[in-house]
Amino acid sequence: MVREPLLDQPTPDPNTPEGRATIEKTKRFMQELGEFISMFTGMEAVLFSLLGTLAQVPPAIARALFADARIDTAMTSIRRVLAARQKIVGKTEFETRLEAVIIPVLEQTAVINSVRNHIIHHGMAGSPVDAPIASNWARARSPDQIVEIPLSAESLKDMTSDIGRSFGIVTYVVMALTPNFPKSGDEITLAEKMLREKPWLYKSPLQGGKKGKTSNKTPK
Repeated sequence: MVREPLLDQPTPDPNTPEGRATIEKTKRFMQELGEFISMFTGMEAVLFSLLGTLAQVPPAIARALFADARIDTAMTSIRRVLAARQKIVGKTEFETRLEAVIIPVLEQTAVINSVRNHIIHHGMAGSPVDAPIASNWARARSPDQIVEIPLSAESLKDMTSDIGRSFGIVTYVVMALTPNFPKSGDEITLAEKMLREKPWLYKSPLQGGKKGKTSNKTPK
């Protein structure tokens, strides 16, 4: 099946109601896309901060060790450091709460990162107002390897919301773990409260289960 890249669509006529409606819908889609990419960039930065803080290494050492790691590698390393901390100090209440608040964030971030990778590395096809998709169809070695992920302004907004909330949760955790950092209260409690506020909004078609739940595996 031949697909048109997102930016190769016919230009709508601004002199017609249909054309103006298409332009406005396209603007909204592209705005949500830009906000999503921008928010995800911030999430990458705070996850690397979390990794260095969990590992209890100075920022300069953390940059030397982790600066070139991809986000999926960073998330795997965070899981390993959480497990290592428990081997050293035991499953204390603090370490148990720490793990319970971080793991759901990593799970949902992994889900959304898979979508982001398809958008960034494989591109989008279709019209922003007519079932656009992120797909690897142009580079898949065989038809059974083709992945198509439906996109919309609403799904992009949901992903941005989930990543924004995850950013806040991780920031609280970093504050709680950083010695001599000015505290506004019990940051782990604040992180737990933010996590419990509502289910995750974005549900990838690559996942099983119901909306609000996430797989602990990064979709391929």
